[in-house]
Amino acid sequence: MDFFKSKLKELKLSHRINLLNCSLFDEKIKNNQYDLIIAEGILNAVGFEKGFLRIIELLKRKGFIIIHDEFKNQSVKIDFFKKNDFKIIDSFVLDEKVWWNDYFKCLEKEICSIKNTSLLKLFETDLQEINSFKENPSGYISAYYIVEKS
Repeated sequence: MDFFKSKLKELKLSHRINLLNCSLFDEKIKNNQYDLIIAEGILNAVGFEKGFLRIIELLKRKGFIIIHDEFKNQSVKIDFFKKNDFKIIDSFVLDEKVWWNDYFKCLEKEICSIKNTSLLKLFETDLQEINSFKENPSGYISAYYIVEKS
């Protein structure tokens, strides 16, 4: 969070952008306040419909949501957007090749370069996830949606 705050200050955008690090369901968050909400994996964690309905409450009219979610039930999600008066501006899929080339391969290379065994132990769960990816790469396909509230 400090990194993003320093970047906003450096770019002289602190007065225009409000960063929040809190629960989506925190009662302190005011409804109809936000122009943009980035939902990076949160809808997968709390449930797509439940999380999306909460985001709708928070978003201003003509506001945008950038959603990163698992690549499942695409037609259901698209219907849900339309049913809730959202327009899809763009969407794209992160397939197995993207996940391998742009994430897991790089992560594996960095972890494997660690010589300190105590430090290496900190990355055991990451190595397990890399192995899980190798066993079932299609399970890691995800999608981004950029949607606008009408």
